[in-house]
Amino acid sequence: MKKRILAMALTVTLAFSITGCSSSKDTTAPAPEEPAKSGETEETPEAKEPSGTSEGIRIGLTFLDLDNPFFVAFKESIEAACKEEGVELVFSDSHGTSEGQIKAMEDFIAMGVNAIIITPQDGEAVLPQIQEARSKGIYVVCHTIMPAEFDAYVGAEEHDLGFCLGVAAGEWIKENLGDQEKVVAATLNYDIAPTVIARKEGIIDGVNSVVDNVEFVATETAGETS
Repeated sequence: MKKRILAMALTVTLAFSITGCSSSKDTTAPAPEEPAKSGETEETPEAKEPSGTSEGIRIGLTFLDLDNPFFVAFKESIEAACKEEGVELVFSDSHGTSEGQIKAMEDFIAMGVNAIIITPQDGEAVLPQIQEARSKGIYVVCHTIMPAEFDAYVGAEEHDLGFCLGVAAGEWIKENLGDQEKVVAATLNYDIAPTVIARKEGIIDGVNSVVDNVEFVATETAGETS
């Protein structure tokens, strides 16, 4: 049952991530009795098994916010996958704040969910809640942002993802601004998350692999479309 819960959480997360990213990876580590670094292999206690679905599995989901079309599609995909598998999904919109995610995690733990899927706003801020969840036998699947502890991680190779975006941008620059001696550019990224900084570096490398007249002069953290 324990393996099925973690497999189910990974399945519904990967349902969108594999199709949404050109390169994705998942890293799994058994959940220990006591909080531990990812990669340790202690035996996991049984998670609580709330009723309410044919499978008896309940998964909590929280990510950045629903202002971003990416996360709207992510949520819809996970909802569809959970429905197909007969799993109950409990969603909490953190409205782009760590405080909202902390509360969501605490609520999920109090509910006794079997697993939590989270795209952390700040991996360090929610680390105590991740540790508490794991100590209670609740699997934690992290998406995109990799905190210090987790049971499984799903995300893209950020530099490769950025490089693909950069190549596309470079082709556009070549076609539309190729006759200019110098093109001044800036990047919009999410530098709050260290794992995503590599995406920005990949974008720059991708652009420079296509054209040599671009000078990147600024970067801005931009996690929302508005």
